[in-house]
Amino acid sequence: MNDMKSKLDKDLEQIKFQSQQEVLRHIQQPRTWKERFVELWNKEIQLPVLPMTTASVVLFAMLSFYPVLQNGDGIQDTRSIQQTEIIQKGGSVYWKDQFEEVKKHED
Repeated sequence: MNDMKSKLDKDLEQIKFQSQQEVLRHIQQPRTWKERFVELWNKEIQLPVLPMTTASVVLFAMLSFYPVLQNGDGIQDTRSIQQTEIIQKGGSVYWKDQFEEVKKHED
């Protein structure tokens, strides 16, 4: 056993570890934001395929049908909203066209 160690020491005699100072500096000094960003950037992220695909399909469907869900036919009538006036009667606020329609039915 001693023979092996002495032979190994003799073989490795020429090899010198030259980055000792760099390793010690990296261990002892607090890391900068740049080093942290590089470390974060180099991480591997593994995402499960089935849940991510399902979530993407659900999100896409929700975004696709959002206008339909908001307005029955999916088309917003901005002209009628812009032309409608707001009126005040008896301390309450009403859309003018809706107020007139209710008024017609009362008469």
